[in-house]
Amino acid sequence: MEVRRFAWRGSAGPEELVLALVPGTSETPYRFGHGDERKDVRLPSFYIGTTPDTQALWELIMGSNPAEHPDHRCPIENVSWDQITD
Repeated sequence: MEVRRFAWRGSAGPEELVLALVPGTSETPYRFGHGDERKDVRLPSFYIGTTPDTQALWELIMGSNPAEHPDHRCPIENVSWDQITD
């Protein structure tokens, strides 16, 4: 499995983000559905985080930590869908 690692120094020490490659469909599409409703779907390759996004990562990217229970190693919480898709 191909992974990429990104390291930085946060306010509480060293931090790391690990992303794993999810291979796309390449030449062969995924087939979804039943009977006449089947569709071919092609997806590009992409990277996805191997762990939940931490409060330290959120603060690095967004510049603040809105968590009600601050701890740089814990997953980010107290954020809306609009904030995470902005």
